Amino acid sequence: MFSLTHHDECVRLTVVVGECRVNARFMFKRIPDAIASEDEDIQKAHEILQRLWNRMYREVWDVIHSAWPSKYAMILEQLSNLTRQEIFRVLQGAYVNIDVEKLSQCLGCSIEQAVEYSTARGGCYKDTVVIMPRRPQEEGLPESEIQKLQSILVQLGQ
Repeated sequence: MFSLTHHDECVRLTVVVGECRVNARFMFKRIPDAIASEDEDIQKAHEILQRLWNRMYREVWDVIHSAWPSKYAMILEQLSNLTRQEIFRVLQGAYVNIDVEKLSQCLGCSIEQAVEYSTARGGCYKDTVVIMPRRPQEEGLPESEIQKLQSILVQLGQ
């Protein structure tokens, strides 16, 4: 059984967001209520994860940019980068172009930083709109695997 004895360990769990949110959710459930209710840092870390679990991307930045002890600066920077990457991928799949102000709100940064971030990833800024870069094509199944699946489906249909 895993138990957290110090709030620093709990807040470090927010770094897990990029790879393993479900595990972080279960980890937070294991924190004793007495510890979680007394420690403001644990509450804020949990609030970040809740907003990410619920895909409340604009709202997550309020908590990330709030006052944190300096010892969490590296963790929050890494969490910000992971979150920004994820949000950008989501926006890239959803929009051909997006208002630069909306993009900056979603990425939790200034308009200038949002333009710089998107252009560094192949986007194009024109007037008040960012033309999103095309999302890289994900590789599908090889043709031979598709044919095998089709033959299995045909056999199941008979």
